[in-house]
Amino acid sequence: MSSGRGPGVIGMLLALVVLAGFGLLFLVAFDEGMQGKGKPLATTIAEQAKEIEDVQAKVESMTKRLEVVPGLGRIAAELAAVSDENQVRAERLKQVGMALGAIDEQIATLAEEWENYKTAYRTAIRDKAKGLKMDELKTRDGKVYTKVSVNKVTAQAMHVQHADGISAIPYEVLPAEMQDLYQFDPQEKNKLLAAERKATQEHVGAVEGSVKQAKDQAEQQRLAKAGADKLQRVQDIAALRKHILTLTRDITAQQQAIRLEKQKSLSHAPAMEIRLREMNAELSGLNAKLAQLEAQN
Repeated sequence: MSSGRGPGVIGMLLALVVLAGFGLLFLVAFDEGMQGKGKPLATTIAEQAKEIEDVQAKVESMTKRLEVVPGLGRIAAELAAVSDENQVRAERLKQVGMALGAIDEQIATLAEEWENYKTAYRTAIRDKAKGLKMDELKTRDGKVYTKVSVNKVTAQAMHVQHADGISAIPYEVLPAEMQDLYQFDPQEKNKLLAAERKATQEHVGAVEGSVKQAKDQAEQQRLAKAGADKLQRVQDIAALRKHILTLTRDITAQQQAIRLEKQKSLSHAPAMEIRLREMNAELSGLNAKLAQLEAQN
């Protein structure tokens, strides 16, 4: 049975191959796209096979992109969620910052109140020390004061009167219990010392400024007086020169008058010559004074 069917199946397969071959020849013969427009059949088949491969590659690429799209959607959703969470956290941080600011203000207020309390306590306990009497006060540097009476306690020292006189005992050498009782604070002491130095410097600067201002005013007055004196000398010199010129003309006129007077029988020439000598003496004095003023100017 099987051997009888074998030749029939083979015959059918050969018939199908023949039909496929005739179909291909029909396409090549009658389809212009398959003919290749004058190209060899192998070349045309190769080019169309390449086009089919390109199309398949594009299809695979698009398929891969489509596979990525759902992932991008998830990432976008996650980013949106993170953004919302960041906004919530930012608001919380803002609220925390405001709360911290309020706490800082409270701390600053409490610190100020504490400093005010310490200042008030120091003032009260130090004022209370005034008039305190002690038979003996031994300092940390080994000195011993007897019959001690406290005059005042400041941030720098305890001022006392004792058997040997008056002393300002620095805080640093007072016994530890006194340092604690009267609230010795090196920072407070240094702060006050710095303020005192600043005040002293400002005072010295003000004094030096006043002295300089006084010197400047004195110098201005001296220069003003020197200028006024010089102006007066210039005016005096001008007046002297004018007087000398006038007197010189008068002397010349007097000399001419004397010559004419001597020609008269009743002449007053001797008296006129006396006047001429007086005029010449006056002229000599004016010239000397002019020379002196010009030398000063």
